[in-house]
Amino acid sequence: MAFKPITVNTAASEPAHILAEDDAALYAGIIGGDCVLPVGSLLKTTVQSNNKVRVSDGAVVVGGHVGRIVKGDYEDLTIANGASGVKRNDIIAARFIAGSDGGADSYSLVVIKGTAAATATDPVVVKGDLYAGDKQRDYPLWRVKIEGLSIVKVEQMYEVGTTNKDLSNMFTELNSKITVSKYDKTALNFKSAWEIRHCEVHKIGSLVHISARIYTGTIMANTDYTIATAGTGFRPVAETPLCAVAGDYSMGNIVACMCLIQTSGKIILKAPADGKNYVDISGTFIVT
Repeated sequence: MAFKPITVNTAASEPAHILAEDDAALYAGIIGGDCVLPVGSLLKTTVQSNNKVRVSDGAVVVGGHVGRIVKGDYEDLTIANGASGVKRNDIIAARFIAGSDGGADSYSLVVIKGTAAATATDPVVVKGDLYAGDKQRDYPLWRVKIEGLSIVKVEQMYEVGTTNKDLSNMFTELNSKITVSKYDKTALNFKSAWEIRHCEVHKIGSLVHISARIYTGTIMANTDYTIATAGTGFRPVAETPLCAVAGDYSMGNIVACMCLIQTSGKIILKAPADGKNYVDISGTFIVT
Protein backbone atom coordinates (compact mmCIF):
# COMPACT_ATOMS: atom_id res chain seq x y z
CA MET A 1 0.00 0.00 0.00
CA ALA A 2 1.10 3.55 -0.69
CA PHE A 3 0.54 5.04 2.77
CA LYS A 4 1.44 3.09 5.88
CA PRO A 5 -0.03 4.20 9.21
CA ILE A 6 2.44 3.71 12.06
CA THR A 7 1.12 5.06 15.35
CA VAL A 8 -2.24 3.31 15.18
CA ASN A 9 -3.77 0.38 16.99
CA THR A 10 -4.37 -2.75 14.91
CA ALA A 11 -6.49 -5.79 15.58
CA ALA A 12 -4.91 -8.36 17.88
CA SER A 13 -5.30 -10.95 15.15
CA GLU A 14 -3.17 -8.99 12.70
CA PRO A 15 0.63 -9.36 12.51
CA ALA A 16 2.90 -6.67 13.95
CA HIS A 17 2.91 -3.73 11.54
CA ILE A 18 5.79 -1.59 12.87
CA LEU A 19 9.23 -2.54 11.59
CA ALA A 20 12.72 -1.28 12.46
CA GLU A 21 12.85 0.78 9.27
CA ASP A 22 9.71 2.63 10.39
CA ASP A 23 11.43 3.82 13.56
CA ALA A 24 14.61 4.48 11.57
CA ALA A 25 12.72 6.83 9.23
CA LEU A 26 11.43 8.72 12.26
CA TYR A 27 14.87 8.98 13.91
CA ALA A 28 16.53 9.99 10.64
CA GLY A 29 14.05 12.83 10.25
CA ILE A 30 14.47 14.04 13.83
CA ILE A 31 18.24 13.61 14.24
CA GLY A 32 19.09 14.59 10.68
CA GLY A 33 22.10 12.37 9.99
CA ASP A 34 24.55 9.77 11.23
CA CYS A 35 26.10 10.61 14.58
CA VAL A 36 27.08 9.39 18.01
CA LEU A 37 24.46 10.44 20.51
CA PRO A 38 25.59 12.55 23.48
CA VAL A 39 25.11 9.81 26.08
CA GLY A 40 27.48 7.68 28.11
CA SER A 41 31.15 7.51 27.13
CA LEU A 42 30.48 8.42 23.47
CA LEU A 43 31.94 5.06 22.35
CA LYS A 44 35.36 6.13 23.63
CA THR A 45 38.22 3.86 22.59
CA THR A 46 41.28 2.73 24.50
CA VAL A 47 44.17 0.77 23.06
CA GLN A 48 44.59 -2.49 24.96
CA SER A 49 47.46 -3.83 22.85
CA ASN A 50 48.77 -3.59 19.30
CA ASN A 51 46.05 -6.07 18.32
CA LYS A 52 43.11 -4.91 20.43
CA VAL A 53 41.07 -1.72 20.80
CA ARG A 54 38.30 -1.46 23.38
CA VAL A 55 35.14 0.56 22.63
CA SER A 56 33.25 1.82 25.68
CA ASP A 57 29.53 2.49 26.16
CA GLY A 58 27.50 4.88 24.05
CA ALA A 59 24.96 5.00 21.23
CA VAL A 60 25.31 5.55 17.49
CA VAL A 61 22.80 6.32 14.74
CA VAL A 62 23.36 5.00 11.21
CA GLY A 63 20.70 5.81 8.65
CA GLY A 64 18.24 6.34 11.50
CA HIS A 65 19.04 2.95 13.06
CA VAL A 66 20.21 3.14 16.67
CA GLY A 67 22.77 0.80 18.22
CA ARG A 68 24.42 1.00 21.61
CA ILE A 69 26.82 -0.48 24.09
CA VAL A 70 25.07 -0.36 27.43
CA LYS A 71 26.46 1.56 30.38
CA GLY A 72 29.39 -0.19 32.03
CA ASP A 73 29.87 -2.60 29.14
CA TYR A 74 32.38 -2.53 26.28
CA GLU A 75 33.39 -4.33 23.08
CA ASP A 76 36.91 -5.39 22.14
CA LEU A 77 37.84 -5.28 18.46
CA THR A 78 40.77 -7.09 16.91
CA ILE A 79 43.31 -5.15 14.86
CA ALA A 80 45.34 -7.17 12.37
CA ASN A 81 49.12 -7.23 12.80
CA GLY A 82 51.10 -4.37 11.34
CA ALA A 83 54.26 -4.81 9.28
CA SER A 84 57.74 -3.36 9.74
CA GLY A 85 58.60 -0.32 7.65
CA VAL A 86 55.04 0.51 6.50
CA LYS A 87 51.99 2.35 7.77
CA ARG A 88 48.29 1.51 7.72
CA ASN A 89 44.99 3.14 8.63
CA ASP A 90 42.18 0.91 9.85
CA ILE A 91 38.70 2.28 10.48
CA ILE A 92 36.37 1.21 13.27
CA ALA A 93 32.87 1.67 11.89
CA ALA A 94 29.27 1.00 12.80
CA ARG A 95 27.94 -1.15 9.96
CA PHE A 96 24.26 -1.65 9.19
CA ILE A 97 23.19 -4.23 6.61
CA ALA A 98 19.48 -4.34 5.82
CA GLY A 99 17.61 -7.60 5.42
CA SER A 100 15.33 -8.25 2.48
CA ASP A 101 11.67 -7.21 2.66
CA GLY A 102 11.60 -6.70 6.42
CA GLY A 103 13.86 -9.67 7.10
CA ALA A 104 16.57 -9.81 9.76
CA ASP A 105 19.08 -6.94 9.69
CA SER A 106 22.73 -6.95 10.74
CA TYR A 107 24.17 -4.15 12.86
CA SER A 108 27.63 -4.32 14.42
CA LEU A 109 30.95 -2.62 15.04
CA VAL A 110 33.56 -3.69 12.50
CA VAL A 111 37.19 -3.03 11.68
CA ILE A 112 37.76 -2.07 8.05
CA LYS A 113 41.38 -2.91 7.32
CA GLY A 114 43.44 -0.46 5.31
CA THR A 115 46.28 -1.15 2.90
CA ALA A 116 49.83 -1.07 4.24
CA ALA A 117 52.11 1.35 2.38
CA ALA A 118 54.78 3.98 2.87
CA THR A 119 51.96 6.50 3.29
CA ALA A 120 48.78 5.41 5.05
CA THR A 121 45.38 6.09 3.48
CA ASP A 122 41.90 5.33 4.73
CA PRO A 123 40.14 2.23 3.41
CA VAL A 124 36.92 2.60 1.44
CA VAL A 125 33.70 2.64 3.46
CA VAL A 126 30.27 1.87 2.03
CA LYS A 127 27.86 4.79 2.48
CA GLY A 128 24.70 3.42 0.94
CA ASP A 129 21.41 5.30 1.32
CA LEU A 130 19.29 2.86 3.33
CA TYR A 131 16.15 4.94 2.87
CA ALA A 132 16.59 4.72 -0.91
CA GLY A 133 16.90 0.95 -0.78
CA ASP A 134 20.66 0.41 -0.48
CA LYS A 135 21.54 -2.51 1.78
CA GLN A 136 24.77 -1.42 3.53
CA ARG A 137 25.84 1.73 5.28
CA ASP A 138 29.08 2.18 7.25
CA TYR A 139 29.59 5.08 9.65
CA PRO A 140 33.27 5.65 10.55
CA LEU A 141 33.83 6.09 14.28
CA TRP A 142 37.59 5.88 14.81
CA ARG A 143 40.72 5.88 12.64
CA VAL A 144 43.36 3.51 14.01
CA LYS A 145 46.81 4.62 12.85
CA ILE A 146 49.39 1.85 12.68
CA GLU A 147 53.09 2.41 12.06
CA GLY A 148 55.19 -0.71 11.77
CA LEU A 149 53.95 -3.15 14.39
CA SER A 150 52.43 -0.56 16.72
CA ILE A 151 49.18 1.37 17.06
CA VAL A 152 50.41 4.95 17.42
CA LYS A 153 47.14 6.86 17.52
CA VAL A 154 43.35 6.52 17.45
CA GLU A 155 41.51 9.51 15.93
CA GLN A 156 37.84 10.37 16.29
CA MET A 157 35.89 10.50 13.02
CA TYR A 158 32.27 10.79 14.16
CA GLU A 159 30.14 13.82 14.97
CA VAL A 160 28.28 14.13 18.27
CA GLY A 161 24.57 14.74 17.78
CA THR A 162 22.93 17.95 18.98
CA THR A 163 20.13 17.71 21.53
CA ASN A 164 17.12 20.01 21.86
CA LYS A 165 18.70 21.38 25.03
CA ASP A 166 21.89 22.17 23.08
CA LEU A 167 19.85 24.06 20.47
CA SER A 168 18.00 25.97 23.18
CA ASN A 169 21.28 26.96 24.83
CA MET A 170 22.70 28.03 21.46
CA PHE A 171 19.73 30.31 20.77
CA THR A 172 19.94 31.75 24.27
CA GLU A 173 23.62 32.52 23.77
CA LEU A 174 22.98 33.96 20.31
CA ASN A 175 20.21 36.22 21.59
CA SER A 176 22.51 37.51 24.31
CA LYS A 177 24.95 38.68 21.62
CA ILE A 178 22.39 40.55 19.52
CA THR A 179 22.48 44.32 19.76
CA VAL A 180 19.65 46.19 18.03
CA SER A 181 19.92 49.95 17.75
CA LYS A 182 17.29 52.25 16.21
CA TYR A 183 19.21 55.34 15.26
CA ASP A 184 21.61 55.26 18.16
CA LYS A 185 24.34 57.72 17.24
CA THR A 186 26.94 55.62 19.04
CA ALA A 187 26.32 52.94 16.43
CA LEU A 188 25.62 54.99 13.32
CA ASN A 189 25.63 58.79 13.22
CA PHE A 190 24.07 60.30 10.08
CA LYS A 191 24.82 63.72 8.70
CA SER A 192 22.54 66.07 10.65
CA ALA A 193 21.39 67.99 7.56
CA TRP A 194 19.69 64.92 6.18
CA GLU A 195 16.44 63.49 7.45
CA ILE A 196 16.48 59.93 8.75
CA ARG A 197 13.22 58.18 7.92
CA HIS A 198 14.33 54.78 9.19
CA CYS A 199 17.51 53.32 10.70
CA GLU A 200 18.31 50.00 12.37
CA VAL A 201 21.65 48.49 13.29
CA HIS A 202 21.80 44.80 14.24
CA LYS A 203 24.98 43.35 15.74
CA ILE A 204 25.48 39.62 16.37
CA GLY A 205 28.97 38.95 17.68
CA SER A 206 31.32 40.38 15.06
CA LEU A 207 28.63 40.60 12.35
CA VAL A 208 26.78 43.89 11.76
CA HIS A 209 23.79 44.58 9.53
CA ILE A 210 22.56 48.10 8.84
CA SER A 211 19.35 49.23 7.18
CA ALA A 212 18.34 52.86 6.68
CA ARG A 213 16.26 55.23 4.57
CA ILE A 214 17.27 58.88 4.38
CA TYR A 215 15.97 62.01 2.70
CA THR A 216 18.93 63.81 1.22
CA GLY A 217 17.34 67.12 0.24
CA THR A 218 19.13 69.09 -2.47
CA ILE A 219 22.42 67.50 -3.45
CA MET A 220 24.61 67.46 -6.53
CA ALA A 221 24.29 64.38 -8.68
CA ASN A 222 27.32 62.08 -9.10
CA THR A 223 29.09 63.71 -6.15
CA ASP A 224 30.62 61.76 -3.26
CA TYR A 225 29.10 62.52 0.15
CA THR A 226 29.98 61.24 3.59
CA ILE A 227 26.46 60.53 4.81
CA ALA A 228 27.18 58.82 8.13
CA THR A 229 29.90 57.50 10.43
CA ALA A 230 29.74 54.19 12.28
CA GLY A 231 30.81 54.20 15.91
CA THR A 232 33.52 52.13 17.60
CA GLY A 233 32.61 48.46 17.45
CA PHE A 234 30.53 48.98 14.30
CA ARG A 235 33.33 49.59 11.80
CA PRO A 236 34.29 46.95 9.21
CA VAL A 237 37.61 45.13 9.11
CA ALA A 238 37.81 45.97 5.39
CA GLU A 239 36.19 48.52 3.11
CA THR A 240 32.83 47.02 2.17
CA PRO A 241 30.31 47.92 -0.56
CA LEU A 242 26.75 48.50 0.61
CA CYS A 243 23.53 48.05 -1.29
CA ALA A 244 21.99 51.46 -2.08
CA VAL A 245 19.06 52.51 -4.25
CA ALA A 246 17.50 55.94 -4.71
CA GLY A 247 14.07 57.08 -5.80
CA ASP A 248 11.50 59.85 -5.66
CA TYR A 249 9.03 60.48 -2.81
CA SER A 250 7.23 57.15 -3.27
CA MET A 251 10.52 55.32 -3.95
CA GLY A 252 9.33 54.85 -7.49
CA ASN A 253 11.62 54.79 -10.52
CA ILE A 254 14.52 53.65 -8.35
CA VAL A 255 18.12 53.65 -9.52
CA ALA A 256 21.16 51.93 -8.04
CA CYS A 257 23.79 54.01 -6.27
CA MET A 258 27.41 53.45 -5.39
CA CYS A 259 27.92 53.24 -1.63
CA LEU A 260 30.56 51.80 0.69
CA ILE A 261 31.61 51.83 4.32
CA GLN A 262 35.28 52.43 5.08
CA THR A 263 37.35 50.99 7.90
CA SER A 264 37.17 54.43 9.54
CA GLY A 265 33.41 53.97 9.77
CA LYS A 266 32.58 56.59 7.14
CA ILE A 267 29.75 55.67 4.76
CA ILE A 268 30.39 57.23 1.35
CA LEU A 269 27.53 57.67 -1.12
CA LYS A 270 27.85 58.79 -4.72
CA ALA A 271 24.76 60.95 -5.05
CA PRO A 272 22.10 59.66 -7.46
CA ALA A 273 20.63 61.55 -10.40
CA ASP A 274 18.68 64.74 -9.76
CA GLY A 275 15.20 64.20 -8.37
CA LYS A 276 16.17 61.03 -6.51
CA ASN A 277 16.26 62.34 -2.97
CA TYR A 278 15.24 59.24 -1.03
CA VAL A 279 17.98 56.66 -0.53
CA ASP A 280 17.73 53.16 0.95
CA ILE A 281 20.98 51.67 2.26
CA SER A 282 21.59 48.18 3.61
CA GLY A 283 24.51 45.87 4.08
CA THR A 284 26.20 43.26 6.27
CA PHE A 285 29.87 43.23 7.24
CA ILE A 286 32.35 41.91 9.78
CA VAL A 287 33.59 44.38 12.37
CA THR A 288 36.84 44.68 14.29
